[in-house]
Amino acid sequence: ACPSANLPPSPTPAPTPISVNIEDLPIEWQFLSEVFSKYVNVFGVNIFATKDTPDSKVSHASNVLAQYLDNNADGTPDNPAVVNAMTQVNASIIMVFSEDDMESVLRRLPERFHEMIDRGQLEVQDLYGEETDPPDGFDASLEEVLHLISSVGYAQTYPDVFGEEPGSTIARYMDNAR
Repeated sequence: ACPSANLPPSPTPAPTPISVNIEDLPIEWQFLSEVFSKYVNVFGVNIFATKDTPDSKVSHASNVLAQYLDNNADGTPDNPAVVNAMTQVNASIIMVFSEDDMESVLRRLPERFHEMIDRGQLEVQDLYGEETDPPDGFDASLEEVLHLISSVGYAQTYPDVFGEEPGSTIARYMDNAR
């Protein structure tokens, strides 16, 4: 008998966090600089954050996004078609420190931001720093980042399977489960 046959399986190592560079907003997004001062680009998907959002929270959210898009961590998105669908509509996470901050941030954003959303040129998902990688409790970045990827990436790339309307495969499965 093999001596290693009685050993428990080795645990899967935790993914190594990517090196995240939190930057100033690039030229094409400077019109948001009155509200957002921090920016990360993950495979073309944007993360915008206010100055009050801790860098550690922005970095954590960036890593969650990167791991969802490149689960095998080879530096290439696992599904380029999904990432392409997201970049076509400027898929973005907007981060503020707390839920209480969101309303004032939305009011301060320039009209161009709201027009881009209305025209389908910008798809956003909000995420609060206080709910990202909290010391205790659920890490909401896992859910909120997945919302963006699911609705803007998978649902658009594979509408018959992941579409968010009646008749898609996932909608039928959900109806059956209910």
